Amino acid sequence: FPVTICPRRCMTFPLLVLDNVPDEVLTLYGYCDAHTSVDDIFNRFDYPELTALQQDLLALEQKQLLMATEVMRVIKKHKSSIAALAQKERDDLLAYLQSIGFCEADALVVDVGWSGTIQDCLQLLTESLPNQVHGAYLGVWPHAKCRANKSGFLFSPQRPELATRLQPFIDFMELLTSSPLESVKHMARDDQGQLYPCYFAATEDEKKRQKVSLDIQSGVMEYVHWALGSSITPSLGLSAEVFVDLCELLS
Repeated sequence: FPVTICPRRCMTFPLLVLDNVPDEVLTLYGYCDAHTSVDDIFNRFDYPELTALQQDLLALEQKQLLMATEVMRVIKKHKSSIAALAQKERDDLLAYLQSIGFCEADALVVDVGWSGTIQDCLQLLTESLPNQVHGAYLGVWPHAKCRANKSGFLFSPQRPELATRLQPFIDFMELLTSSPLESVKHMARDDQGQLYPCYFAATEDEKKRQKVSLDIQSGVMEYVHWALGSSITPSLGLSAEVFVDLCELLS
């Protein structure tokens, strides 16, 4: 079955070409907290040619108005220049999805969780096609969109009882399952027209995260290989309740 290599940035930026960009997509690019800088916001787009957008963001910072509502207002102001770049990414992404057979039949997205943003983006990107996109996750929040097409192992909208207990450990679970590689920014074409992934450059913090993630996953796989070859045959499965108990014990 086809396997995509496209994470959140790769899926969401092409949606900025839409006339009505979903609020949850705009929020990803306009999010601010007390520690957010102009560089943080501008790097989400990662297009140096968006100089007018950068200047307006700097003006907000100078006026101490670097907050989500103002940032999203500025993003909407520069939507035409952003949309031109988003259209190119959308074309290349759709070509990639078609090249792996994603659009030929109903598809299943397997991811960590928690709202199914990538699944929702894929459905919007391919809404003119007859295929449906379904999702399987470690957990799905009760407020997730298109809940009927999403299922969670630990918790789901139909089984939300463990969601509250697990919420403090979301970052921990993402670290357990995160890739030890750089994140894909978007798909592109080389001089021969062949599609290839463009990656974000890894920061020092990202390199540290990758090392920790790789160490954890190497330890897990070492245990799995030992367990599979052991005459004791220990249980490899954990119930959802036991996993929650383990997280609370480690906290």
